[in-house]
Amino acid sequence: MDKSLRLQKICNFIAELLERKGVLKKSSAKESIREELGRAGILCKCDLVTNLVVEFPELQGLVGREYAREKKEKESVAEAIFEHYLPRFAGDILPETDAGSILSIADKVDTIAGMFLAGNIPSGSEDPFALRRKASGIILTALKKGYDIDVLKICEFTAGLFLKTINFKNIDSQRTVREMADFIAARYRFRLEKQNKRTDIFDAVIETGCYSVVDFDLRCKAVEQYLEKAKIERLSEPLVRCKNIIKGKNFSQVDKNLLKEETELKLHNQAVLIRDKIKIFTDTRKYNDALLLLVEFGSLINEFFDKVLVMDRDEAVRQNRINLVKDCTDLYYLFADFSKISQI
Repeated sequence: MDKSLRLQKICNFIAELLERKGVLKKSSAKESIREELGRAGILCKCDLVTNLVVEFPELQGLVGREYAREKKEKESVAEAIFEHYLPRFAGDILPETDAGSILSIADKVDTIAGMFLAGNIPSGSEDPFALRRKASGIILTALKKGYDIDVLKICEFTAGLFLKTINFKNIDSQRTVREMADFIAARYRFRLEKQNKRTDIFDAVIETGCYSVVDFDLRCKAVEQYLEKAKIERLSEPLVRCKNIIKGKNFSQVDKNLLKEETELKLHNQAVLIRDKIKIFTDTRKYNDALLLLVEFGSLINEFFDKVLVMDRDEAVRQNRINLVKDCTDLYYLFADFSKISQI
């Protein structure tokens, strides 16, 4: 019963996220989908205690769907009960309905959260609870349905439900939540490996804290398209130069009055100007435009380093220039850490 109640709450949370993103219509999410999810969340595990499933565990979900139909539940509820187990193995079908897809994601996140909080984290090739398969199911379902879900937010919410009722001793909940999100996101990376695609692009995107499944998929594809026509050096080299300067330093806001050189003033003004543009491009997912803007900005950074001595003798000027370089670094991080993408 505890799991069923958690599933209802997780489903409602996911539906709300999708509603905010416009993936689910508000009327549909409130009047229909959430009703279906509430009912399916309560009933989806009931068949596990039946003699038929006890005798033939591979029938879980199938039996639940038939019992739901027999009890005159809505067909959408019965189908969600079956679909929430999908995919059951590599290459299996994925959920088709919204209710089944959301319940499937919720069920898998709930299981992963419980196992991670209990310390049952897969290591090496060992995965006795098939958590990697469940994480893959989350990624595949989200991609198929175009669900713009933030894995980190869902993990935080789900872990919070456990922590309200169970006292896990000596656990760093924030670290565990991050490990959960990384674990799930890593299945996208595994998918790239299986397709013989570059994984360093994904590493560059995830490094910036992007945990939206749809988002890091689109960002990776945008960089792949860019690399078909241009070299990564135009993005990575200016960023590497910035990172080398700011490593181990402390930062504060840039004081425009301390910008002495024309080049550094130009760089600062441009950084302020394009920050809003990049945010608009990333918010609207015009990632190709964002990449081109960062390429142009990179030439200004190179000009700055060629003409301006960052480590000026004047401590205030030196610190101010370090702050400026940090601001430039943060602009790249709105998209990805391009320094992690290898040059080919």
